[in-house]
Amino acid sequence: MKEPIPLKSRTVEWYRMQLFQYGILSSLYAIQYFEKEEEFEQCGMILEAIEIQKVRLDTWFPTRLDDEAMNFVLREHKDKPRINKAWLEDTHKYYAEFVIKGGM
Repeated sequence: MKEPIPLKSRTVEWYRMQLFQYGILSSLYAIQYFEKEEEFEQCGMILEAIEIQKVRLDTWFPTRLDDEAMNFVLREHKDKPRINKAWLEDTHKYYAEFVIKGGM
């Protein structure tokens, strides 16, 4: 198992890679966590990573964890009936732990 990446060593690029690996909802759950912990620099880097991806992919991504974000992801999985809001919440909260803790 790799050593976790300390908060002070993380960069916007690191968070961009986490966005690819764990998805938008996991990143938004991580923002929610860091806001509660008052780690606003981490929140800013995650938001910047999301903005970079929006431009690079010429698409829209949510930047707040709300119903609009959840519906955005549900629409992307509409052909998979087993995927619902509860499943997404459980799965992405789990993956957010990897983002928050700096990898596993």
